[in-house]
Amino acid sequence: MDEGKKKLDFYVNIGPNCQVTYWMKKCDLYTCATPLDWQLMKQWDSLIHLFQTRFMDFFMELEESKTKTPPEESPHRIVYDMKNDIYCMHYFPKSESVDEAKKDFLRVMRVRYVRMVNHLRKAEKIGLIGTWNVDHDQLCLFLRQFAEIYPGKEIALINVHDVSGAEGVRRVYTQVEPGLCLDQYFFDNHVVQSEEAWIGNEIGWRKALGGYCLSNKGI
Repeated sequence: MDEGKKKLDFYVNIGPNCQVTYWMKKCDLYTCATPLDWQLMKQWDSLIHLFQTRFMDFFMELEESKTKTPPEESPHRIVYDMKNDIYCMHYFPKSESVDEAKKDFLRVMRVRYVRMVNHLRKAEKIGLIGTWNVDHDQLCLFLRQFAEIYPGKEIALINVHDVSGAEGVRRVYTQVEPGLCLDQYFFDNHVVQSEEAWIGNEIGWRKALGGYCLSNKGI
């Protein structure tokens, strides 16, 4: 039931890890694949850089990771974006060299970027979903910078903070300025209700995203 939920036209994963895509799908907020799906970002500053530069240097300078090794059973290599400090763990097959796979990877990511931008331009109300452990001021700055790229939109930034040892879920909602809101959720994201630890705290994520749904705009 969507009654009482905040309806937005399009939701975007802003990283930094696989949990965001997973819970967007579980909570029926996922519309289409975007470039940051299933990637592992390490630098907060890279996020606004990518949107401001239209993802033009996304994985343009890459190499097979020297610090992260995929599980033996994984069919994929781990490839590192040296410019933006991002690890790609699910797209480069071990059966091909990195150089062989790069061209197709970049083509797919460009298609995803163009589709994402088209949806963002059509949407009147946008949701940005992430799980960055950065402070309130940094999140507000990103929200304002994103709004400069897509002006005239109503934008909600929903961010999950991992607080080790925290009990329950704490919400902090801020109206940053007219049309821009920051909706923060603080909980222990290592409390796992599943055998798959990487998905995090199901109760916390469902509380964070459970108040949102897709509108009927059809984007």
